[in-house]
Amino acid sequence: MCVWNTVFSAQEANSMAHKYAWLRRAVLETRPPHSREALREAARRWPGSLRECQRVHPQRYRARERWAREGAETSDRAYTAWHAEGKAAVCLWSELHRLTAEVLAWRASAPTEREDPVAFLRDLTRRDPERAAAWPAREVLIALCPRGLGTKVAEASLAHRAGWTPLELRACLLDLEG
Repeated sequence: MCVWNTVFSAQEANSMAHKYAWLRRAVLETRPPHSREALREAARRWPGSLRECQRVHPQRYRARERWAREGAETSDRAYTAWHAEGKAAVCLWSELHRLTAEVLAWRASAPTEREDPVAFLRDLTRRDPERAAAWPAREVLIALCPRGLGTKVAEASLAHRAGWTPLELRACLLDLEG
């Protein structure tokens, strides 16, 4: 399924606004910066969020919080609308947090099959077919993780679904120059 057709709900935007506000207060505005507990909590709730918070300029990070709040106050919109407005990072991070959390949960719950992308997809399809549709087809997923199912496969899968290279996705997520 192409990620750009995915609907980013006002509820999801609100969740992202909460994430941005929480991390802004816990990391960007805390003196001395952040506590270990705050960092652990952020990593647990939003896998990958610390990288975003550390790499994206604070002004741009605050803009993402504003965009998410605005999205929470409007109707549900497809990712493509966010992309057209230059705000795709908000919904893409939301999806990446979910994908990464799914991989981490799988790896923690299936010690004998934790590296097997086929077993991961089979289990996810059994438990939540809607979420399984957020991942590429079996053959593509296998190709994206030749060394086994690690957290990097979430980013590679999202890039694939967006029709981007992993570098293009990373540039959007981290506000890097092309």
